[in-house]
Amino acid sequence: MIYLDSSVALAQLLGEGRSPPQALWQEPLVSSRLIEYEIWNRVHARGFGPAFGASARALIGRLRLITLTPPTDPATEPPPRHPMVALDERMQELERDRENR
Repeated sequence: MIYLDSSVALAQLLGEGRSPPQALWQEPLVSSRLIEYEIWNRVHARGFGPAFGASARALIGRLRLITLTPPTDPATEPPPRHPMVALDERMQELERDRENR
């Protein structure tokens, strides 16, 4: 099992000049759930959604995605806040502050 970093996945998906040997893609691959966000973020930021959507879904679909946060008991503990959610909330707060000036 090989951990796949988002930079490697994006290089393969977007056809960048550097990528690992083709044999890598025959191995069982694992990554954190964050890779899904990172892939879609880059695909949409570059306006490649229509052209790369199916390839992105196929790449993400073949990965074993793992959660890097410890499991919680929803009956006794609130779920942990994802760092990207916290960042998004802060960005929205800053935008509201800027608009109210």
